[in-house]
Order: sequence, then structure tokens, then C-alpha cells
Amino acid sequence: MIKRFVFRDDDIASNTELEWFKPVHELFVSNHKTHTISIICNMFETNKTIIDYIKSTNYWNIQIHGWEHERYGLYDEKRIGEELDMCIEKIESIFGVTPSKWYLPWNGWTPELGSGHELDAMPKIYKVAKLHGLEADINCDHMGHFMRELEEGEMPKTKTVYFHSWNKDDCLMLPHLIDLTEKYCEQYVRSKE
Repeated sequence: MIKRFVFRDDDIASNTELEWFKPVHELFVSNHKTHTISIICNMFETNKTIIDYIKSTNYWNIQIHGWEHERYGLYDEKRIGEELDMCIEKIESIFGVTPSKWYLPWNGWTPELGSGHELDAMPKIYKVAKLHGLEADINCDHMGHFMRELEEGEMPKTKTVYFHSWNKDDCLMLPHLIDLTEKYCEQYVRSKE
């Protein structure tokens, strides 16, 4: 049974707006939860409003989504490595932290590789990520599906739940997601007593 969840907010970028982002983070703060953000790094330094807000608050886990929101399975190892290095350098220079995870755009799904072969590129991606000090992570579930499983009493298949703070529907579901995971974790604790 999973006893701790990662709440991953994808697509944080140069165009992320504080009016959506701030209330989402305040929900995490009020529930004493870590808000994992997955950053699209190209031009992120231009979003001074979001950067200043992140620097002025707590409960952050800052990670990589990509240099751009691309299908990295189509890239060769050299290009993947170069873009990861640029992402690491950008996050370190802005926030003074070194990311440890790479949450791939579309969770690594690359249909251009052909039906049945969409994830064939993952060994290459895992290898390059590891060489650059990162763990590539595609083991996740969107909050809508994840919540339905919890509501039906199913055991979660992953500990990472992703959502988008730019998506109004995701934002509206977030309090219920946090509540469901709290109840699930309380059940875990009771089962250990």
C-alpha cells in the first residue's frame, strides 16, 4: 500500500499565470503537502512573477518537464542530453536547487514511433537521464482516473498523480484529490496498528 503521494503540477512555464497558480499552491500549503512542479525550462526566467512567488513560499519540489514540451522519444541521445543539461542549469541558476526527476511531456508517450512501439524509446531516455543525474519518471496517473480508482476502493497503481494548474477542471478537483489521498493514508496507518 502506498503511504505517500507526489502531486505533480505539469507544464509550469514562461506563460504560467499567478491567478491560477497561487490558489493551487495555497491549497498545498494549507494541507501541509509538497507541491511538485514540472517546469518547461525554455524562457522560464522571463516569468518573474511566478519565480518571485515560488521563492517567497515553501512546500516546493522543483523538477524538469523538458526544455520544450516535446516528444523526447524522437530525439537522439545527444540532443536529449543537451536539453537536460540546459534544464538543470536553468533551474539551478534560478532557484539554487538541483532537480532529480524528469517528468516527460506526455509521460513519454510518442505515437509517432508507430503503434505498439510508443514506449520503445524509454530505455534510451532512462539511460541519458541517469547519465545526467536524473531519474526519468513516467509512472503516473492523471488525477481524474486516479480519483475514480480511489473512490471505487482500488489500490493506486502509482504514487505520482499529475494535474495542470492551468486547467480549471483540474483545479476544481484538487481539494477532493487531497482529501481522498488523506483518507487513503489514514487507512494505511490504521491497517498497521
